[in-house]
Amino acid sequence: MNIDQLIVQVEALNIPEDDPRREKMKTALINAQSRLESPKDVVMKLFPQHLEMALLRVGVELGLFKHLVEKQNQDVSLEDLASKTGVSPGFLVRILRFLSSTKVVEESGLGQYRANNKTHIMAGEIAEAAIIQIFDIHGPPTQCLPQFLLETNYQEINNPTSTPFQKGFNTDLACFDWLSQRSQLFGSMQTLMTAFQSSDWLQNFETLDTIITSYLDEAPSNTNGNQRPLFVDVGGGHGHQCRSLLKKYPALSSRKGSIVLQDLPQSLDGVDVNNLEVMSHDFFTAQPVKGAQIYYLRRIMHDWPNQSCIDILSHLAASMSSDSMIMIDEVILPVTKVPWFAAAADMAMMTVFGAKERDVKEWGALAGAVNLTSKL
Repeated sequence: MNIDQLIVQVEALNIPEDDPRREKMKTALINAQSRLESPKDVVMKLFPQHLEMALLRVGVELGLFKHLVEKQNQDVSLEDLASKTGVSPGFLVRILRFLSSTKVVEESGLGQYRANNKTHIMAGEIAEAAIIQIFDIHGPPTQCLPQFLLETNYQEINNPTSTPFQKGFNTDLACFDWLSQRSQLFGSMQTLMTAFQSSDWLQNFETLDTIITSYLDEAPSNTNGNQRPLFVDVGGGHGHQCRSLLKKYPALSSRKGSIVLQDLPQSLDGVDVNNLEVMSHDFFTAQPVKGAQIYYLRRIMHDWPNQSCIDILSHLAASMSSDSMIMIDEVILPVTKVPWFAAAADMAMMTVFGAKERDVKEWGALAGAVNLTSKL
């Protein structure tokens, strides 16, 4: 097969998003590109990386991607975009020149632009929230990371109030405390965290199926129809995991108090409380719900260093009955060949929160620190 035939086949690839071959093909293409790049290619690719995120942030602020998407993949003139954004055509063309070179928008002709697949993604709520989160929240601390490490003699970062975040924003506050005073940034973070919620954790989960079947077979323990709490979503944000549970097991809706959603007041603002018991709670204080069957933590522990995680688990352990369990829904890092996204998340957690992603041994050590048995 010659190179032209190979290129035609690669360009014709259209693997569905849920096809397991998709990740394998992406990895193969990345590896092939790496082998093809010259030293000059590698170095030159470094230059636009900061610019790309900055100009994506500009595009979000101007509503540029939304304006293009509104035209349903039709051509939009530079003059029309300049009118809608309030940016002079001479300056806007320079922004569009860069965005089209990175394939975020399509330059369809002289002074003509249209939305492509990436434009549609960037115009969405999730991508907008991600761009704001990456640029506005993670950007300044990441810029400060090299100097911070130099000043601290490259020691482990494990204190949430002594990280590059404090240096980047010139604050003594931990990230979550700082964000709670900035509603727009806090809102974008909540949007992004909500987008990461998924019902995948409920698929083929035989242990959970057994627990809930048994729970539903039990009669309520008192005349008010109440039963011991089944599921406490600790730090559960807007309650999407709770609603996923109710969707799979609708019979739980009739069991008052069976599902409890807990978070800080600002996180619970505007939450749909239908069929949920919503409770304001700081997981660094004593757990008010005693003897629940399941205490559930999703994407909580990776935001905190080890000692903070031990404190969180200690409060839960003190409230458990003999048959209670803590269910931790988190990434488990492989010991070698960590995927790029997980490795990047680990660095981001360290830089902003003084926290980390963890492997099997590290998760087991946390459980052992509060005399719990881990089942991974």
